[in-house]
Amino acid sequence: MKQSCSAPSKNPRAERVKKPKHRVVIRAFDFPMEVNAKQNDRIWMHIGACWRLCNILVADRIENRAANKLLKQQGVTEDLHYLSQSDQYADIIEYVSHDTALSKVHSQIRQNVAVRVDEGYKRFFDALKEGRASVHPPKFIERKEYRSITYPQYGPAAKIKNGKLHLSGLGEFRLFDYRKVKGKPKTVTVKFKQGRWHCSITAETQEKDVLDLIRPDDTRPDAGFDTGLTALLTDSEGNVYDPPKAWYDYRARLRSAQTKMSRQFEAREKQYEILAAQAKAEGHPVSPLKDIPYSNRLKAQVKVVAKLHTKVDNIRDVSIIAFGVASLTLGAGSHSPEAGQVFVRRGEGKALCGESRLCESECREASESSGKLQPSQALRRSTTGAEATVGGKTRSSRIADRYGIAT
Repeated sequence: MKQSCSAPSKNPRAERVKKPKHRVVIRAFDFPMEVNAKQNDRIWMHIGACWRLCNILVADRIENRAANKLLKQQGVTEDLHYLSQSDQYADIIEYVSHDTALSKVHSQIRQNVAVRVDEGYKRFFDALKEGRASVHPPKFIERKEYRSITYPQYGPAAKIKNGKLHLSGLGEFRLFDYRKVKGKPKTVTVKFKQGRWHCSITAETQEKDVLDLIRPDDTRPDAGFDTGLTALLTDSEGNVYDPPKAWYDYRARLRSAQTKMSRQFEAREKQYEILAAQAKAEGHPVSPLKDIPYSNRLKAQVKVVAKLHTKVDNIRDVSIIAFGVASLTLGAGSHSPEAGQVFVRRGEGKALCGESRLCESECREASESSGKLQPSQALRRSTTGAEATVGGKTRSSRIADRYGIAT
């Protein structure tokens, strides 16, 4: 049987040329969300469950470190085991089986709580190596300070489709996506700030797609810039540029709005004292003040103050972006008209744009602040056996003690 042989191609395939790799830039895109009352309660329920889980994981770390420290003082240096991120992943699985609210939270969100705790300890250990005493390990967080949850993977669990944000376990939300997310989306964070819900999406993109590099036909002269403390920027021609003073410009309006809101809160407390005294005299139970809803006027005034703080915060965000531009990429030579709206030449009121080269940079990080609480008794964990033990107790018995379950 004859085998057919194809004739050699007249145009052979060209050899693949390796292109230079560009540095990856992480950018954050922040969009407001439209949330109804039911969705608001559902998000807060998820955040409350994650807050409790975060404090439990922090307590485990504190107890583990205290136990290992005690063992070292007693001269025991073998079989010391410090909790890791993977250990706490396994603990979360056990915690979920005893917590109904936590079981409704997506698994990626629960794992991200352990990642936050682990990253806090990594920053603490790095600070110890550098000799910075101002950095402390993660501690217990107050309920009001925990306001965000993160989906670490963009895709089936969290994605944007047809102008709506789809979140697994939370539902579908209308998103005010006033600009396109450029690059490859990586994470989705839902955060409550300034009186409303926001969605922050981080995306990876190559540096060449962010920076407008110098072209060969560019005839603009090169410029040098120096960042400082008294002046934000000083260029090679001696011009000094100041950042926008957001709080200084809005302080009069903030003072008036916050004074009005404070008086309304004082009047609310006085009215509550009168009603509480009458209820006690009549023998009726007294509800706590936090359970009494705000009046419509107080709600409206809170929104006024929140909008003013949002304006100040947005202006500061733009100035931080521009400062990063000035300190990192001005010398590289690139241009962006958006950055010209930030820096103002001192004494002249002229924007720094057009004659110099700026670039656009929007890199942000979300982090959770930590509160204070005393650690409980020390426990010891060892990895001998099928199930890790802490202070002679298995994980199951330790979780049973945590939730008050009889074994």
